[in-house]
Amino acid sequence: MLDDPETAPAYDGPLAVLVDRMSASASEIFAGAIQDYHRGLINGQTTFGKGTVQNLVPLDRWSKEPVNGQLTVTIGKFYRVTGESTQHRGVEPDIPLASVLDTKEVGESALESSLPWDRIAGVPFKTSAVAATEPPVALLASAEDARAQHDPDYRWLVSDIAAIDNLREQHSVSLNLKVRREERARADKERLERENNRRVAKNLPPLKTVAELDKAKDSQPDVMLDQAAQIMTDVVTGVRTTPAQKTARAG
Repeated sequence: MLDDPETAPAYDGPLAVLVDRMSASASEIFAGAIQDYHRGLINGQTTFGKGTVQNLVPLDRWSKEPVNGQLTVTIGKFYRVTGESTQHRGVEPDIPLASVLDTKEVGESALESSLPWDRIAGVPFKTSAVAATEPPVALLASAEDARAQHDPDYRWLVSDIAAIDNLREQHSVSLNLKVRREERARADKERLERENNRRVAKNLPPLKTVAELDKAKDSQPDVMLDQAAQIMTDVVTGVRTTPAQKTARAG
């Protein structure tokens, strides 16, 4: 056991942790602990799934002659208080948010030789009393889903992700310069249309060219951060069920 010199918590208010597919190792341990103890909300995307411990061993350790390189040796795994590993599966968010990162291409589960997820015996622990005073996660998730459907920035992100996914699905490219230029022009036109749809919905002046788009300082909103802030606003103010959400749940 580790002694804590502080007898009281440093902060006992609402808490949220924003993660994405690049959140790995120590950040996953932290996110998992916050989630297991019900101390706060985990928002974003499923994390990387790096739940192992490595030692780096120089190859010249046992050699009298200089040898370049080193071995990376896995010596342990991380486990949550519930006994579940963060390896391979990562930490699942309480409230998912869209991301351009593809979980099929990024993360431990995308690696051929990654160690599998497993579970050991958990340990007794007490959950935080803070969660009892906050809105239920299901209600927060429902409110976020309803908000995201009408948020211009979020719709822009989803459409941008769809365009990226279409490119990922292309397994070949033309070697014809004219065709490639036409494809680039079409992609730029679609990108400009997506941005202008967002701008019109937010009462911003539309852009005329891709060059203007590349220079515009307001053309790359941090949608995940903004949505996470909205979720925390719901937590602090106490989100309420709308008639539409009540009807959807009743159905």
